[in-house]
Amino acid sequence: MKRSVTGEPAASMSELSQLYARLNRRALSEAQLFHHGFPRPSNLPGKARVRVHPDTFWTAQPSLRKRICERCKKTYEVDSSGYPVVKEECRWHLWRAKNGIYGCCGRSTYGKTCKTSPLHVTSNIDPDNLKGFIDTSDSDVSSTSVFALDCEMVSTTRGMEIAAITVVDHQCKVVYETLVLPEGRIIDYNTIFSSLTSDKFRDVTTKLEDVHTKLMSLVGTHTILVGHGLHNDLLRLQLFHGRVVDTIYLYPHPKGLPAKNPLRFLKQRHLPHLLVNEGLKCREDAVATMMLARLKCGFTASP
Repeated sequence: MKRSVTGEPAASMSELSQLYARLNRRALSEAQLFHHGFPRPSNLPGKARVRVHPDTFWTAQPSLRKRICERCKKTYEVDSSGYPVVKEECRWHLWRAKNGIYGCCGRSTYGKTCKTSPLHVTSNIDPDNLKGFIDTSDSDVSSTSVFALDCEMVSTTRGMEIAAITVVDHQCKVVYETLVLPEGRIIDYNTIFSSLTSDKFRDVTTKLEDVHTKLMSLVGTHTILVGHGLHNDLLRLQLFHGRVVDTIYLYPHPKGLPAKNPLRFLKQRHLPHLLVNEGLKCREDAVATMMLARLKCGFTASP
């Protein structure tokens, strides 16, 4: 079989070139990136600017010591270490209410909550203090490539932090996957969403700076990153990237924004037979977003 100079089959390279060209036309513009809440470089090195608005997965924290619980929406105070000052149980619902009824449990908005957690957790950010970001435009990677990326988060004393990441290539093959040790103390593993538990972190030593090093060896200015709600992943990854295809906007909700199709809905509708039994939960979502991108560009979901 004829191969390219990179060692990949020529047919594969041809597919990659076509996929890249078609996705590149669907990449978000700089104005769209900022409008949709993606972290963008400011005038200061390593500092990000973001647009805080209701469509993002986070809001601005009320003050230095006050937070808003992402689950029950209660405002609470934290101590100097980031722990809630008042140790009270958080009561919440898994899904939002629609027409006065919660889809997660079928109870009305006047009924009892169906979920409880030992402490409040937050996804708030301080938009004036977003530092430590790296920019893929500083990478030495100059090739045109397409990767899908997904992360899992845990709630810590510093807010929401990256705890797992998977990157797959245009053929849905894993090129990077790891657990990540957060900087803050973990308050909640968000197991119901992330499938992460304390047992999985016993021997984890990889830190965010190690993830940065790896990503800078994979991703460059010409790389297309695919994801679902990727603005949140890039914010928590502390990563600037300017060539993004997001399946939220690739598969718009029929009602238009701010309504958005959840990834689970897109998987059920377009990828009913998707089943990834190995690896972290973020692997399935990274694979799913790449498959959705391929379908939108006229390719089969998986090579």
